[in-house]
Amino acid sequence: MSSDNLVPIQVQRVSKCYQIYDKPEDRLKQALWRGRRQYSREFWALRDVSFDVAKGETLAVIGRNGSGKSTLLQMLCGTLTPSSGTIEVAGRTAALLELGAGFNPEFTGRDNVFLNGALLGISRKSMEQRFAAIEEFADIGNFLDQPVKTYSSGMFVRLAFSVAIHCDPEILVVDEALSVGDFLFQQKCNRYMKENLRNVTKILVTHDLAAVSSLSDRALVLHHGEKVFEGDPQSAIREYQIIARSEERSKVAKAKRLDEGNLRQDEAGVEADRNWIKVPATRLSGALSAKILEFDWEVDGEPKVATVRDQQKLTLFFRIEASEEISDPIIGYQALDRFGNVIFGENTATSGIELPSIPQGKNLYKIAFDWPLVAPGKYSLTIGLGSGSDALNHTIECWAHNILVLDANGSSPVHGLFNVKLSATRI
Repeated sequence: MSSDNLVPIQVQRVSKCYQIYDKPEDRLKQALWRGRRQYSREFWALRDVSFDVAKGETLAVIGRNGSGKSTLLQMLCGTLTPSSGTIEVAGRTAALLELGAGFNPEFTGRDNVFLNGALLGISRKSMEQRFAAIEEFADIGNFLDQPVKTYSSGMFVRLAFSVAIHCDPEILVVDEALSVGDFLFQQKCNRYMKENLRNVTKILVTHDLAAVSSLSDRALVLHHGEKVFEGDPQSAIREYQIIARSEERSKVAKAKRLDEGNLRQDEAGVEADRNWIKVPATRLSGALSAKILEFDWEVDGEPKVATVRDQQKLTLFFRIEASEEISDPIIGYQALDRFGNVIFGENTATSGIELPSIPQGKNLYKIAFDWPLVAPGKYSLTIGLGSGSDALNHTIECWAHNILVLDANGSSPVHGLFNVKLSATRI
């Protein structure tokens, strides 16, 4: 197949099966018996998966851990062979799979640049001409002449990604590698892929659903080795969330069967059989005359949704244990970006909500708000409890820091952290 073909990646009915042995000696017994007796069991990492990727298209592959994503990418890169089915890949392929793949840890970063170029069929002279651009993009300074085994994971990703994009790839395969890079480098890579790799066919495996929404043209959802959805990114994200919630509910149902005595009614009449998440003591600060013990959340009424869009209602449930009565309580939240900056927040005092005193003992509360239109990305939520009458100057009884991280996807482009509507007229 020519690399100019409009379909550089074709996957037809691909399956991958592994033989699992419970004990090391069973592998030898299997070889000696030559199939007359079975000492192994089959594990199908992939079953009957088919899809095509057009030239210049970006396909995201998402799924729960163990769904077969990495196995699929390794077969696309030729490091694994399928048990059945066919894979056709046409064009120079640069891949960022697991950390360390394709790099010799004893070689310096400089030596590994030329080694990777050779593996991709690029001459040393040509790599020397590209070297300055590779060095500038990676931006790891003098570490370029140090052995790769001394690199941090972030430094390794910087160099590996820089080499991959400067070797004129026709196909770029990335398996979660960018998730270990620092935030600014992630921005740099995403911007480069959007602006400079428009004609490169890209396959991305990531758990960052905001990246799926903003970078991909199509998305593929895998579950237990099978393709369960292929289509537009937003629909794929919804399908993934349905799967995640279904598995979470199954875990909750199993826990309930194991402990039938946990169903009870809260004093406020709210059923307290939620799948609570405990807040570690290390996440708490303040006077701590009351503590936030555990929490749960919903997005538009659906429990434990990992992504949120503007205008969706986020509801936070949390249980407070007060060692004494808390008069004039104030409850609020903060949403922080990856830098730890508070992007938005609110409390009951500035919202004009007067809460009755919190009695000694355990109490259940909930707060809810509509998620605003903010830049796509990850945001953490901090819940706070205070006492006093001033919205800003009051006693902090308890902060529960960064207890929840959500991926935000906007319904329209955002030109900064958030948008402010403008009017424009000719004068």
